[in-house]
Amino acid sequence: MASYAGAQSWNATATTGNWSTASRWTPNTVPDAISAAVTISSDITTAHTVTVRAGTTLALGNSQAIGTGSGAVTVETGGGIELKDGITIAGRALTASGTSSTASPSNIISSLTSVSGDNTWSGDITANTSNNVRFTSNSGATLRLSGDMSLSGSGSLVLTGS
Repeated sequence: MASYAGAQSWNATATTGNWSTASRWTPNTVPDAISAAVTISSDITTAHTVTVRAGTTLALGNSQAIGTGSGAVTVETGGGIELKDGITIAGRALTASGTSSTASPSNIISSLTSVSGDNTWSGDITANTSNNVRFTSNSGATLRLSGDMSLSGSGSLVLTGS
């Protein structure tokens, strides 16, 4: 049986895509779906569909951390992706379902955040603004968006920087 925990780092270049193997994580446990913070800094050489669930943050520190190719990336309401250290995520369509919060940006998870460095998301973006989609750039960081953007819903698309 796999052991589960809340904050994990992907510690290997995996070609199997089996995220349920505890030995691929530091510490040696599989991230759970509740309030998990996952950091990936190594290459993944296959295309995967990626879903970031509510209450979960996926921190990417490598341009190929979510694989190569065109697999879809979805950030569910209340989930978030962090880009770190000047990376470019290329050719990946992003669907963001928002935060479901009107709180100040410092108190909520942003759908997409540039944490450090000059980061780029290059791919089409679909934002369901019914849940107030937020894209954020932290102090000293840059977030560049490249691709077609489509909005749906009656809420807001909020762009913030500090």
